[in-house]
Amino acid sequence: MANLLFSILEGVLTSVPSRRSKLINTKFKRLKKEKWFQEIVNRYGTLFQANTEVRNFIERTNIEEVLKDPLQTELFQLQLEKVLVKENF
Repeated sequence: MANLLFSILEGVLTSVPSRRSKLINTKFKRLKKEKWFQEIVNRYGTLFQANTEVRNFIERTNIEEVLKDPLQTELFQLQLEKVLVKENF
């Protein structure tokens, strides 16, 4: 009985997204509005968004600043592609 209760409690606690996850997911939502990002999603599928290295890369990036400058946007795209290739997507 205690094991069942612990399992249920563990399931509830792990299903609640952290502040970090919410921030990263917000950044992904913003990126999904960009045509070039939609093309990346079409090419690699949506699973890459769950990859730890990709999520870390997105977390470290100030998406709004990157999207304001076309040169930074292009550099970001190249860096993201490198991460995806490194992670075998």
